[in-house]
Amino acid sequence: MNIKKIEYRPSLFKLQWILTILFLLQLPQQKISAQKNSFEGGWKNNWFTGIKAGSLWAISDLPSWGGNNISPQTALSIYLGKDIRPWFSLKGEILGGKLSGQDDIYNFETKLLGYQLQGILNLFELMNPDNENRKWGAHVFLGLGFLDFESDSYLTESGENLARFGHGFGKGINGWTREFFIPAGIEITYRLNTRFRLHLETSTHFVNGDELDATAGGKSNDVMLFAGLGLSYHFNLGRKELPPLLNYSASTEHIPLKYKDIQFSQKISRLLKDGAKPLISLSLPQKIGDQNFFDLIINVSNDGVEGVTDIEIMIPQGFSFR
Repeated sequence: MNIKKIEYRPSLFKLQWILTILFLLQLPQQKISAQKNSFEGGWKNNWFTGIKAGSLWAISDLPSWGGNNISPQTALSIYLGKDIRPWFSLKGEILGGKLSGQDDIYNFETKLLGYQLQGILNLFELMNPDNENRKWGAHVFLGLGFLDFESDSYLTESGENLARFGHGFGKGINGWTREFFIPAGIEITYRLNTRFRLHLETSTHFVNGDELDATAGGKSNDVMLFAGLGLSYHFNLGRKELPPLLNYSASTEHIPLKYKDIQFSQKISRLLKDGAKPLISLSLPQKIGDQNFFDLIINVSNDGVEGVTDIEIMIPQGFSFR
């Protein structure tokens, strides 16, 4: 239990202090927060899985636009991740799809499978971590991975095969060519409910190689673009505990206390100067319940008597000043 002490030094004139405690980020007032423990750490908690579908484009020696044999081509991905902090997550993803493109003379076709690990930053959570009712989210991510692919290039007019990569002589799965790549992108999410979220993603994959389009030369490193929609499911969210009922304490022998719809117990005695008739009143919501924040206003008047006293605010476990 935390104890906050406020030194009270009234003057000869009637003094009224208003202490407003808010659960709002970046406001100058003192704040008291009802911690709901909606995020609980530990390796068992705050996991998510999902699926995405979208399109792939290649930025390489043979472009993915113009001509008949062009991208976009279909791509699918599945992933599993964990929220390490409310603002940071790790995600492992498998991406599969195709690429194609051509210029005036040549064209290519590629099958690929990528394995990547991403670190994800939740920008809205960083800027305003106290809004648990937020529906929209904005994320940026950066990762590392391996890309296995099988690529072929052809003469567009005759269809003659000019080059082949990954057909049983590469280091990847099924003998495909394997290259290191770096994915980076942005993502917008919309929370449907506690468990499900919609995702809109656009990302760039920088490949450490020049054979993704089966055409070496020109650009030293090929680049792959992805854009798509997805759905994620969040599970093992951890315990969600409601805050305990507040217990405000004072001695009615010396201080009349006005309150609404809360429990009251006498635990603290105040010894004040004889003749003093101070007044403390609390303005409280009729219901606290399961909500993110509430206002607590304490009005103190000294009845025109000089003196010094301490006011102790006892905060039950799960609540804190900010």
